[in-house]
Amino acid sequence: MNYEEQISALEQKISYATEQKNKAEARLESLQIQEKDLLNQLDEIGLKPEDLEGEIQRLENEIKMNLEAANQYLPKEI
Repeated sequence: MNYEEQISALEQKISYATEQKNKAEARLESLQIQEKDLLNQLDEIGLKPEDLEGEIQRLENEIKMNLEAANQYLPKEI
């Protein structure tokens, strides 16, 4: 491989790397916007990110209790 071919190969690699960098930056920006939107939504309902696991568990327990209560009012056999 001569110098011109080596330079051409390097230019192609640089071009590819630049494209990948631009895609990554665009994806990062998109994810940062999504993160901001999610944090705003959490703030609107009065939750903090660190409280999500506990809130999910609380809601799952509430659903379970409500289903159990609803089943008490239904006939046992249909």
